[in-house]
Amino acid sequence: MSLAGYLRTLWYVIMFTALQVIVFRNFSLWSTGFCFAYVGSILLLPLEASALLIMIAAFGIGLLTDMFYNTPGMHAALSVLVAFLRITSIKILTPAGGYEGDTEVSVGARGANWYFRYMTPLIFIHHLGLFALEYADLGSLHIVLINAVVSTPITLGIIFGLQQVIGFRSGSIR
Repeated sequence: MSLAGYLRTLWYVIMFTALQVIVFRNFSLWSTGFCFAYVGSILLLPLEASALLIMIAAFGIGLLTDMFYNTPGMHAALSVLVAFLRITSIKILTPAGGYEGDTEVSVGARGANWYFRYMTPLIFIHHLGLFALEYADLGSLHIVLINAVVSTPITLGIIFGLQQVIGFRSGSIR
């Protein structure tokens, strides 16, 4: 990817994180469904991006989110976990011949089946870990599961919608 592609990707990461701390921080659906759209900025990075770069970016994104949420290290830890699991997930979903051409992560580039098989489990794991750390009590396991199950489609839908609206592409703006 070119330098311009990396700068555009950085711009989108900043937009997703800014929307998270400005808009989605106050979003709550009956105190059960929450949106953590910033995780989309990690998952939507180009497939060709290096693992180290993704891990460092995920840590930075999570740390920045932690500063606004006053949660020391929770978002950073889970962002790095998602970045780590992203690598494995991509390896599992990569076809035998590899990817040809565009390395964009989107429904248009990869198809809806691939996109949702990639995004859904990683978002769910992120939410499950986040709520587990937040409640930190086995007696609240049912609340953790309910919040993760309700929040996952909300986050997935908002990431998908933002991707369509702002034209998140690794190489160019739509």
